[in-house]
Amino acid sequence: MTTPFNETDFIQIKNLSDDEIYKKEETGTMVSFSGYCEQINKSDIVHLIKGGYLLDLTDGEYVQAIKLAPDAIQWLKSIC
Repeated sequence: MTTPFNETDFIQIKNLSDDEIYKKEETGTMVSFSGYCEQINKSDIVHLIKGGYLLDLTDGEYVQAIKLAPDAIQWLKSIC
């Protein structure tokens, strides 16, 4: 899914508690949370800043792709 650069496809939360996850309206049709949190390491960040994609295959069924929006790349480059 492509979104305008000022929007996001992600929901930002502060912790991974069930209360925090399931109080979000968008999770109402979700079956469950796997309990696993994918982590992005330094090498992944460098790859993303270069405009690359990360593929997440952890759920065993769907391929998820993550890419930084151009404004995020520009911001990261400005602080590095």
